[in-house]
Amino acid sequence: MSATAAQTAVLSGPKSVVERGSEDYPERFLRCSSPPDRLYVIGNVTVLRMPSLSVVGARKATPYGRGCARRFSTLAAARGLVI
Repeated sequence: MSATAAQTAVLSGPKSVVERGSEDYPERFLRCSSPPDRLYVIGNVTVLRMPSLSVVGARKATPYGRGCARRFSTLAAARGLVI
């Protein structure tokens, strides 16, 4: 996907909420000191079991921070990681 396509991509697919303790909740999240109670997912929930990278950002992210997140995510996705 080109940088322009990545910038204009829209998430699509079924929307799901995955609660901690459910079958679809990623086990590796439970190793975090404060795992989230729920995950809001758009798309196929089963990808949560695949090698992945989570990007967590600030609510008031700077343009530089958004650009870095976009670059890292694009590079990781190009190498087969689920973002």
